[in-house]
This record gives sequence, C-alpha cells and structure tokens, in this order.
Amino acid sequence: MKEVWISENKSKIKFRIWDNKNKRFIVNSETFNKNKVLELYSGLIDFQNDAIEIKQREDYHLLQFLFCVDKNNKEVYEGDILKCQWKEWGTGELKKIEYGVANMDEENFSPFVYVPNKGNFNLLYYLKDNTLEIEIVDNSLTNEEWEIDKDERYIKNLTRRNNGI
Repeated sequence: MKEVWISENKSKIKFRIWDNKNKRFIVNSETFNKNKVLELYSGLIDFQNDAIEIKQREDYHLLQFLFCVDKNNKEVYEGDILKCQWKEWGTGELKKIEYGVANMDEENFSPFVYVPNKGNFNLLYYLKDNTLEIEIVDNSLTNEEWEIDKDERYIKNLTRRNNGI
C-alpha cells in the first residue's frame, strides 16, 4: 500500500504504470488516458487525513517518480535499476561502481537505492552531497536479463544472468 502526502508547495507527484499481463509500460493514448487510469484505480484510491492512499492492483503496478534524475537527465522511478558510481570525497573522482534498485521509503517519504548486501542509501542525500552519480540501466520489471532475488519487499541479490556485474 502506498501513501502519498500532498505537499504545501504543490510538488508534482508522478507515476508510471506497468501492465503485468502485457509486460510493458502503459503510455498515454486514445485507449489509455487519465480517465482510464481513474477508472482502473476507482475504489483503490482513498483520501484520508490529508493524504492519498493507493492500493496496488494485481494486473497493473503503479511506480512512483522519486524526485531525482540520473546523469542523463532521465527521471528515476521505483524499480529502476541504477548504476551507482561513488565519488572520492574531496576530489570528486569516480571510484566504486555498484548496482541497485530505486525505491521509496514509505515511512520517511524519501527515495533510496537498495544495493544488495550493502543496504539502503538515501538518493537525495548522496546526490545533493555530490558523492554519487547514478545512471538508469534498466527496470526490474521490464527485462528478464536481470536476476532478482527478493525477500519480501527487499532485493537480496541483483545480477545479470549471463555476464554478472
């Protein structure tokens, strides 16, 4: 269950939708537009205590924009697989490369990247601090080339099936 707070500064909260049956993202078209989205999520959106609660559906998966962009200016959404290049403190020289999956911390409403066997890293903190450079390399829903071991809602392992990382 997702809970979205409407901020006073009217920050734009955006989502994209994954179609589980057809294995693709849904784009705005004549057959799928804002009215269709409202119809699909009718009864699953609940307004309470100045917040919106959105329950997930089995056939569609709602992925939230995480309020940051990668080094190519692509918007980062939940489920994006990120190439994380950590920078040397002080010099800014790119050092260690790790891969992780972008997600939203629902309790603190802050975006993070989960790096298997390392933990969660607050994206906004490290991006603002300029100690991390990220690049979207894939999405965990779109490409079966990535092998993702999940333990409840956390990813334990993330590897490319043929090449390794």
